[in-house]
Amino acid sequence: MTTSPFILEFHDNDRDNHYQLIVSVILTYITLSWFNQVIDLMKRVCLWMYCVYVLPGICSYIN
Repeated sequence: MTTSPFILEFHDNDRDNHYQLIVSVILTYITLSWFNQVIDLMKRVCLWMYCVYVLPGICSYIN
């Protein structure tokens, strides 16, 4: 008798579990795209710092 409500509850929550799965997939996608944007931003910052600091240093060293 104790397992019967659990099974009913499980069937009731089946739709909620499906919804949670969709939400977790969407959140994972958003997190991954945000992570890619952060990596792209870091690459741009490194490139900018390279252009600002390293290239003038090399030019002044050559001159």
